[in-house]
Amino acid sequence: MKTLLALGAITLTSVMYVAPARAACADLGALHAGLPHLSDAVYRSGEYGGARIILVHNDQDEVATIVGLWKFELRAKDNQGIPDGTLLDFGLIQWHEDGTEITNSGGRTPAVGNVCMGTWKQVGPSTFKLTHLALGYGPPQGPVTGYQGVVLLEMQVRVDSGGHTYHGSFTLTQYMSKFDPTIPGSEFDQSTVEFTVSGTVKATRVEVN
Repeated sequence: MKTLLALGAITLTSVMYVAPARAACADLGALHAGLPHLSDAVYRSGEYGGARIILVHNDQDEVATIVGLWKFELRAKDNQGIPDGTLLDFGLIQWHEDGTEITNSGGRTPAVGNVCMGTWKQVGPSTFKLTHLALGYGPPQGPVTGYQGVVLLEMQVRVDSGGHTYHGSFTLTQYMSKFDPTIPGSEFDQSTVEFTVSGTVKATRVEVN
């Protein structure tokens, strides 16, 4: 009996240190619907040695569907004064497995800043929400005189079947700059909206041939 208990403890310890580990997890949505069943899940190590659980549908890792490099287009929809379908921006976007994101905008010249960053999370099966911050500049006159304030881009996208494309919607908010070098934090002021733009986003995965 002591030998069996020892072997059991060793096995349990080994499982705890395998990452990522695949297991079965109760699907809470199905439980609420009165249809209890088990769904596959992936356990990944988190911050400070913690762990997070990711539900997997049809044996597909939901995180892996968005992680990678994509070519994207942002087009206008439902804006006053901007025809639907107008190309607002394009470029490259990279979604990282750690929940961060970086975009290289082709619609802005590097002289006024065209690289910006964000953070994302999964909000549903193959569905992801992005909060993206950019620092807006006008003519390249330097950070003090040219800085135009924080730009907030909020996006929700769904990766299409096969994982090669995604589509969704976005809202871009430009905040009025209240930057004052003598006031700490004023460069990130979001108290006054200057304008908002909404539209659609489509992207295609960049893959190795």
